[in-house]
Amino acid sequence: MNIDEIQSKIQLPPELQDAYTRVVAAGMKVLFSKQTHDLMLEQLSAPGDNATKLGQGIAKVIVFLFNESNGTMPQDVIVPAAMLLLMKAADFVNKSGKGQISDEEIGQAMEVLIDSLFEGFGADRSEFDAAMSQEMPA
Repeated sequence: MNIDEIQSKIQLPPELQDAYTRVVAAGMKVLFSKQTHDLMLEQLSAPGDNATKLGQGIAKVIVFLFNESNGTMPQDVIVPAAMLLLMKAADFVNKSGKGQISDEEIGQAMEVLIDSLFEGFGADRSEFDAAMSQEMPA
């Protein structure tokens, strides 16, 4: 799956589009600005598998941005923005020669990302999964 496919699948209500765009732009700045780009490269070259490094790294960026917003970031834009930032970071790695991240690793990174977001926001993934597995009333 490529960045354009991810973007085409993200359907947000018009009132959230501006916040989503701002979160993605802020995330790109954190990932690629002169001040912080070396930190991203360090994260990617650290020991461990690509999926874990990518998923945890993007989750840290999102939690940082949320904290910097003093909690004003709409929760509905967190996962879509994080997914797009993950794809952009993977695309950078693949195009820069810093490594190769496969589609399978991107899928695994998405799972790590979601788990890491739950952890970063102090939420319990098992409670969420249990609630989602219960049948909805008709």
